[in-house]
Amino acid sequence: MLFVLIFLFINFQFISTICPNGSFLYQSNCYIFNSTEVGYEEAELTCKNYGGHLASIHNAFENSALHSASQNYTGTSFWIGARRYPYEAIPWEWTDRTSWDFTDWGPYGYINSPVNDCAHMYVTAGDWDASTKYDTLPFVCKVHADRFSL
Repeated sequence: MLFVLIFLFINFQFISTICPNGSFLYQSNCYIFNSTEVGYEEAELTCKNYGGHLASIHNAFENSALHSASQNYTGTSFWIGARRYPYEAIPWEWTDRTSWDFTDWGPYGYINSPVNDCAHMYVTAGDWDASTKYDTLPFVCKVHADRFSL
């Protein structure tokens, strides 16, 4: 029994140090919050420099994990990896090109305006809204944990 506890402790310590300081690990991905308020495209470029993208969200559990982690950061909302090209009639997609299989738009959905081409998550409720890519917000990157392994 003592061996099992020591083994679990060592493994937990190793796993928790995979991601950069200030980020968190969820299902083999490191989620890195950045409190710098920038436009959507600059946020995505910063995430690419980490080796990832703005966070894609594929289920309610992942959405909840991000929402919970966001409580430690200032601001009312932050960029996530959802975008669309309304003038080209392209539907919503993730910047990492993974499947568009989950949404959590607020109680009234998003305002379907051609200028609202990017999505952000509200810190208070964890739901999403759309706004223009020129708004400046903090953001969260999603980077596969193997980018940081030794």
